[in-house]
Amino acid sequence: MSGVSYSTLRDYVTNQCRPLPTATNTRTSKKAMTITPAHQAVELEDLPRLRDLLDAGHDIENDNGDGWTLLRHDIDVEHDGHLQTGGPLHVDVTAFLLARGADPQRSGHDGTTPLRDAEIRGHWLAAELIRSWIARSPTSTS
Repeated sequence: MSGVSYSTLRDYVTNQCRPLPTATNTRTSKKAMTITPAHQAVELEDLPRLRDLLDAGHDIENDNGDGWTLLRHDIDVEHDGHLQTGGPLHVDVTAFLLARGADPQRSGHDGTTPLRDAEIRGHWLAAELIRSWIARSPTSTS
């Protein structure tokens, strides 16, 4: 299989091991197993599609039920693509999401911000971009 990030594969395998939905967990299970069109565009690094979806009103902070925003998902995709292909790191989608208003300081369910996620993964280019973005943000407290 190619063109699929580690996070998507991990989530798929995790979802296959989850118990079948019951009356008490149907909503959570369905939400966790559904990938939104915006997350799919991020997964495929399809900037024109992502732009169209955001223009149509898709939430820039959509967390897809798993605590990952589009920005955190993208950081994973960009880094995994680099690891899988050996090609250079890039921040195309990261830069686009920041420009469209993604919050680089928003913590997920696990308390991790996109900046911390980039640092943990070794996506130094995204980490540098996010640090610079935060420093220049009019709402920055640093």
